[in-house]
Amino acid sequence: MHRPWILNQLLSFVLLALVCPFPAQGTKTRKDLCGVSMHARDFPDRGSFSAVEATFTVPQVAYDPIYDPAVTGKHHQNASYFPYVNNCVALCCGDDCSTRLSAGVQAFSLAGVDSFTASIVFQIGPVFAPETIRDERFQFNSSDTVWVRLEILQPQLARITFTKFQQSDSTNHTIRVEIGIAQSPEGDPIASISTSGLGQQDKPWLSRGEQGVPTPSLCGDSAWWYVSDMFDAGESAERPERLPRFSPVLIANHGLEASNGQGTISWPSNLVWSGEARFWNMVRDEGGKTEELCRIRGFVDSGMTLVQSSNPWMV
Repeated sequence: MHRPWILNQLLSFVLLALVCPFPAQGTKTRKDLCGVSMHARDFPDRGSFSAVEATFTVPQVAYDPIYDPAVTGKHHQNASYFPYVNNCVALCCGDDCSTRLSAGVQAFSLAGVDSFTASIVFQIGPVFAPETIRDERFQFNSSDTVWVRLEILQPQLARITFTKFQQSDSTNHTIRVEIGIAQSPEGDPIASISTSGLGQQDKPWLSRGEQGVPTPSLCGDSAWWYVSDMFDAGESAERPERLPRFSPVLIANHGLEASNGQGTISWPSNLVWSGEARFWNMVRDEGGKTEELCRIRGFVDSGMTLVQSSNPWMV
């Protein structure tokens, strides 16, 4: 297994933007997100969230040759806007998710550059830069399935587990990531990261956080499941013509665990969503007109919750 590294060349531009970006506040109408969040303060008898998990189907992202250096021979001037989609989960501090432990799958379209179209990503944001794992046995393409579990073991210690399921391969592959947060002698935040799985274990390495900021502590004030459309470069930039195609996010038994000081509590499978979860749609405001790009629907059926766009689409 190779040491996780920020994707080079074209993807390095992409990852300079925050992987698994979050809204500044938990609003229901977003330009860049589509998902659902739950907040521990709405459940006074449950304490804080200690673990969250979900199963993602890797989405298909629209291919556009103008962004393919194998076709053009050069990086596009808007390479940082290269289309990609994140399916993610997160545990956050603060109602606005000001500090977050997030992980999931980043799907993109790099025909002619790589033989795969998705990588797993994780981040302690916004203090630390995002990380990604690239291993020939842990690469993804559309329709592959990835199970992700985040666990906060201590305020400065976290574990992330990724399991890959392939339609064409009955063998499952698992990678575990251990993250410990500390403070450097200079007073800056540092994270010790190690990975294990696929038959071997890597030596820990250090990731340095943003200088001059406090060392973050992890907590579970809120839990998030969401899809992020990074196809939109913002109001001040020209938006590419085509959008990615979204795929469902499947959450088994709500994928939540909480701790109230008396041990770990698995979240009840008969949880009533109404009034206890926040859903928001992805919208785009252009020329004074609001365009809905992604709609979230949630329902409970035999302990399974399906969060999805209204239909698979590609503009």
